[in-house]
Amino acid sequence: MGIRSFDNYTVMDENNIRRSYGPQGNAHRAVISYIYELPFGPGKPVLGNAHGLAGQVVGGWQIDGITSVYSGARLSTSSDVNSGTDSRAGNEADATGLAPNLPRGQRTPPHWFNTAAFADPPYTRYGNAGEGVVIGPGTVNFDIALFKNFRTTESSKLQFRVESFNGFNHVNLGNPNLNVSDKLHFGVISSAATARIIQVGLKFYY
Repeated sequence: MGIRSFDNYTVMDENNIRRSYGPQGNAHRAVISYIYELPFGPGKPVLGNAHGLAGQVVGGWQIDGITSVYSGARLSTSSDVNSGTDSRAGNEADATGLAPNLPRGQRTPPHWFNTAAFADPPYTRYGNAGEGVVIGPGTVNFDIALFKNFRTTESSKLQFRVESFNGFNHVNLGNPNLNVSDKLHFGVISSAATARIIQVGLKFYY
């Protein structure tokens, strides 16, 4: 059994690594992928008798998608106060005793969590807020693609595709500012994931 080593880049206090224990990442993740061939055109339940040009137009449609739903990540605060050591992992805030996370209905980008729950620690001391005490915004994302396949020969086809990333243009907020020393922006969310992107393309399979 190997011995895991730590240094002052990975934990605040090498002599007390439990100080850096805590929840991390997303507690819940769901990723669903799907492919659905639309039931239209020759040989399908709807318009199955369509042939020639009509069959080419109504048949061969397919919908693909990936849906991702994540709960908010567990985040840790930081502080610019010098801990009085040579730790390069930085410092964290002090806990004031108040609940750090606001009820869902009270979380807004300018004030995502209860900033009064944290304060700068005294000079030359580590903060005691702990790891993973703030819950960030969750993520809901739908990537959707619509394909149309045109059979050219027995072994080849032309595919027209329309792909939409973040198809429903859901606003997925970035994480809040977690530096308690930044009095102006602490607790503020100032970023978001990319808005809806649509691209159109043609692919030839042979």
